[in-house]
Amino acid sequence: MKKSIALVITLFVLATATVFGQSDAAVKGGPQMTFTGAMSHDFGEFVRGGESRSHTFEFVNDGTAPLVVVKASSSCRCISVDYPRRPVPPQGKGKIVVTYDPKDEGVFNKGVHLQSNIEGGTLTLFVKGVVK
Repeated sequence: MKKSIALVITLFVLATATVFGQSDAAVKGGPQMTFTGAMSHDFGEFVRGGESRSHTFEFVNDGTAPLVVVKASSSCRCISVDYPRRPVPPQGKGKIVVTYDPKDEGVFNKGVHLQSNIEGGTLTLFVKGVVK
């Protein structure tokens, strides 16, 4: 009787370890967003009310699962963001285009927050410059 209980407990522990081990491997092998350049950009100087400027941040999905960018946002109405609306396959490339509209004078240093299905869920790109 004691041997059968010990056997059941051992099998339960092994089965649980196998299930949790597989889920950890799946998370570690999921999508990964690796930028090919810097994750920040200096727009330099703008003239207030002048033309908008854009910068393209390029990335590669170095993971083993499709990468989905769910949302891209900034706290400033002066920034617009274009991002892939379709999943980026493993080893596929994507672009995040950040456009700044110089409506207000002053120095700016803004974050663009990306929400995706990567481990941790969020990533932030930065843009800065001066509007005179």
